[in-house]
Order: sequence, then structure tokens, then C-alpha cells
Amino acid sequence: MNITSNTVNINWHQISYRVAGFDRLNFVNDITNAIPQDDACQIARLDFEADGVQARGWLIIRVRQQQWFTTIHDRLRSVRGMVSVQADPVI
Repeated sequence: MNITSNTVNINWHQISYRVAGFDRLNFVNDITNAIPQDDACQIARLDFEADGVQARGWLIIRVRQQQWFTTIHDRLRSVRGMVSVQADPVI
């Protein structure tokens, strides 16, 4: 009897973004909407805190193709109220 496996290995690339911006209604929602979430791109983790003036957080993004990182970085920078976006590789 021959048994074959139907599993597919998918190689994901991860990157962590540290972001800061002005605290406002829907700031985090706008950040998540700036990141395409489909079969090729996923938010793996999201953590934010705000003090009424500034919102700070980090998120881990998984993509299948590394060229997405530039697009995601640009989209994060374009979120209204964003002050800084810093990318760090995830080990």
C-alpha cells in the first residue's frame, strides 16, 4: 500500500514593524486596512498602546514574496497621522 502526502510546504518571510503616530479614532484600524490580507500576506501579530496623544505599536507581517515588504512599508507610511515606521527582521 502506497500512501502519499497531500501537504504543501509554504515558505513565509516575516518582518516586524514598529510604528508610532498620533492617537486618533480608527488609527489601528487604518493600519490593518493598509496591509493586504490574503493568501500572500498575513498579519501574524499586532500589539498597540495609546495615551490619548501618541499611539505606539508593533506588528509582525508574513508574506510569501519579499518584495511585498516595500509595498507594505509605503502603505504604513501613508496612514493618516503616522509619524514613524521602522522595519526589523524577525528571527
